[in-house]
Amino acid sequence: MSPYLGPLRYGDYSTILKYFAIWSAMADFGLYVIAVRQLGQIKSKEKNSIEKPELKSMYGKFV
Repeated sequence: MSPYLGPLRYGDYSTILKYFAIWSAMADFGLYVIAVRQLGQIKSKEKNSIEKPELKSMYGKFV
């Protein structure tokens, strides 16, 4: 890649890649864990709301 870009453009290219790597690492730092936790909370709320008897009776009124 460096022979194709030359020294100046290769330096720009490597600098951009380094900034991208730093920002992606900062963005991903713990984001996966937080996303899984939030999705788990949403699923548990859905499960709890379905089990409530008043919602089942309301569903029967509309069907």
